[in-house]
Amino acid sequence: KSSRFVFTLLFISILVFSSRDIFCADVLLPDVTSDADKLRAIMSVNERAPELLIEAATYDVDIFDILTDQQKLQATLSQNPEWAELWKKRELVTVDLKRVDGSKVVETKQIKESAISDWKNSLTKFLNETRINSVESLQESISESAKILQGESRGGFLNGLILSLPKEKQQQARLLQKANDGAGIVEYLRTNLPDELAQFKSSVTDSKNKSVLINRFEQILKHDSDLGQRLDLFYIASQKNIDFNQLKNAANELATEDFLALTDSDYQQHGSKKLFGESKNPLSQLHGQYLNKYSSQTEMLSSRVEAGYGIKLVEQNPNVAIFRGFTGGDCSSQYSFPYPNDPHERVFFIQNSAGGIKGYVTTTEVLLDDGRKGLYVITIAGPHVSTIDAQMILAGLEKSKE
Repeated sequence: KSSRFVFTLLFISILVFSSRDIFCADVLLPDVTSDADKLRAIMSVNERAPELLIEAATYDVDIFDILTDQQKLQATLSQNPEWAELWKKRELVTVDLKRVDGSKVVETKQIKESAISDWKNSLTKFLNETRINSVESLQESISESAKILQGESRGGFLNGLILSLPKEKQQQARLLQKANDGAGIVEYLRTNLPDELAQFKSSVTDSKNKSVLINRFEQILKHDSDLGQRLDLFYIASQKNIDFNQLKNAANELATEDFLALTDSDYQQHGSKKLFGESKNPLSQLHGQYLNKYSSQTEMLSSRVEAGYGIKLVEQNPNVAIFRGFTGGDCSSQYSFPYPNDPHERVFFIQNSAGGIKGYVTTTEVLLDDGRKGLYVITIAGPHVSTIDAQMILAGLEKSKE
């Protein structure tokens, strides 16, 4: 079946061709018991996702292990008659999206290159100056800081101290804070704070005594210093399974995609488990504040999208979709590969006009309040996916369901 629509969303006119092909029996992975079997399966997938092998090496992922886990999972799922029946009813969908009106200038917000450069330089500076010489000692330093900080940030604690100063003294304190002059702000607080800070509140200490609170602030300064850099480097080392010398080399090759990966809790998961086991990461908020210092430095870039510009959404069967992370430049295949085996989940590869893969889209079927079924878009990911692509995808999926 095929259908054709012309519609407008956000002043963007798009032509949609939606075709559905009956789903075949290849929902089940062929036998991959031997390494030769696995290699044949991987090469078959690589024809549809050419980035597979390159990105697997980047993320240090054993794709043989993923195939083994996929076969074990499907062996269990296939024993459930409902699962098999749902897949028999499924159809793979391909959606062509094209602009049919005139050219359009599209503005895209992105992190400034200077911010990414500053971030890389801060990591390099830390590596050049630190006495830490192994990933193990890096882990120990983070664990110690976590015990001392208990989730309390330098900024929040210092703001409480500054607000406890006489109003006429607060402006100078803010200037020292802005200059990041730790020693200067400590001395200024010692000189100008009252002995008791009646209104001061902390999540860690109930003390109102100036000396106690300043000593606590000095502890925070010591352990909060370079915490963001230490966490970044430890997460990278854990993700890539590299030693400290390799980490130094890797730091020189970091790019925007690496920074964005660090903002993903899935990417952090492996390192976080090494640090805190199954417990909640007490440093996640502090790390987020540190990353925001760079991610908040954005700029708008303009590009022109011509009439006839198009992308294609090509739905994949589970045995290809489990490798979606390698097309989207993220770690979903490493940490959450099984989801596409759910008959209610759909994974599309985003293709450009030449058939190259730009990224992927994941969706899930949901039940609406009125009893109808809806399609919920979970993720649109890919280093080459633009703002106009995302708008076209959302609009195209909305219309193609008709």
